[in-house]
Amino acid sequence: MARIKAQCPTCGDMILHQSELQLRVCVDNDRAEYLFRCPVCDMTVSKGCSDRIVDRLIDVGVPLTEWSLPAELFERPSGPPISHRDLVRFRLTLQDDEAWADAVRQLPQ
Repeated sequence: MARIKAQCPTCGDMILHQSELQLRVCVDNDRAEYLFRCPVCDMTVSKGCSDRIVDRLIDVGVPLTEWSLPAELFERPSGPPISHRDLVRFRLTLQDDEAWADAVRQLPQ
């Protein structure tokens, strides 16, 4: 079993087994990080890492998870920006039960 030196920001350096870490790589931007739960304070620690560290962690058997950025990050809003007046109207609608019911009835089914 491989032993890996990691550091908790609260508890300091520690030695972990590869099964105590998780490697995550974003397929959209190739950013990588490893995560572990500190055995002392129970805090989840996340640290960014380079391609070299990714390769070494994979070599010793650290489980790899690939993930994608949420699609909402790539959406471009259309229409005019929300104004202060829009927010005031929305707040008033939320406070008025009848106005809220009318707004809900106007939603597409």
